[in-house]
Amino acid sequence: WNLIKTDLCKEDKAKLLGRVTEIVKKIENCKHRSEALEVIAIGYAKVGELDRAKELFDEAIQTAKMIEDNVDRLWAFTWIVLDLAESDLDKKDVVELLDKVIEIVETVEDVHYSRFCALRAIAKGLAKAGEQDKAKALFDEAIQTAKMLEDLFDRLDAIEMVQDLAEADLDRRDKAELFGKVIEIAETIE
Repeated sequence: WNLIKTDLCKEDKAKLLGRVTEIVKKIENCKHRSEALEVIAIGYAKVGELDRAKELFDEAIQTAKMIEDNVDRLWAFTWIVLDLAESDLDKKDVVELLDKVIEIVETVEDVHYSRFCALRAIAKGLAKAGEQDKAKALFDEAIQTAKMLEDLFDRLDAIEMVQDLAEADLDRRDKAELFGKVIEIAETIE
């Protein structure tokens, strides 16, 4: 974001973000509006306006919820979650927003790869926010979803979860259990 990298003071950056937000809220396409709100939320977080960032992440989530296509909706949530997990928001706020996304993603059916990616991203975000039990449950759900993937390359992506698990702050026994489940997927690849 070039605006964030400029020499403007934080107050001026926040004012510009406010103007951009007004324009973005007029975008009719939910997918594009959600993406733009997410980017603006990141901008607000970078200038230290964390309450406003949280509001816009929430609005991006609510807007993404209205995307009609299941695949596009799941990908929108995946990107929101990845950015949310990397934001400077308080961990409590991150978990609150991730919980909203979990509720929505759980209702989307029959889109295995996109669902897998969304669950994986949410699990990573929860692990980063210190919510180990929730993270373990969602990593497990992502693995169960990955087992249903028919495409070889999609299953190869599932194996990359080994790195996610290695980086996650989970109990050693939970990690071992999840690693074993990922290995089971790897063993199905010929």
